[in-house]
Amino acid sequence: MKRFASHYLLLPHYGLLKQYVVEVEGEYAVRAFSLSEESERVQWMPGVSLLLPKEEGEILCKYAPLLLDRICSLLKYNNQLTEIPIDLMTDFATRKLSLYRLYPFDFATMLPTELTKIAPLL
Repeated sequence: MKRFASHYLLLPHYGLLKQYVVEVEGEYAVRAFSLSEESERVQWMPGVSLLLPKEEGEILCKYAPLLLDRICSLLKYNNQLTEIPIDLMTDFATRKLSLYRLYPFDFATMLPTELTKIAPLL
């Protein structure tokens, strides 16, 4: 099991979580929780992480330059959350979500830059 933390975790259709850790087992995320303190077992990944179904993530990585507008709209209209929504938490493992990273990222505008790449974390 690996643990990754980032500045923000984007949950499409839900919102953004600030400084969250995602536990990944194999290809899929199995749990997420707030980063309350530094830990040697958590790998810091600057930028924004996304939890997406694997098929959507693969499409996003393949067509990233064409889909940056979609990502911008997700970020622009998503709420700042304080915790994982209950309906997502209860069936987290069954959704088979994979973790992706947007980097570099402009935190002043809260938008990807023209240099932003999208890549799976595993």
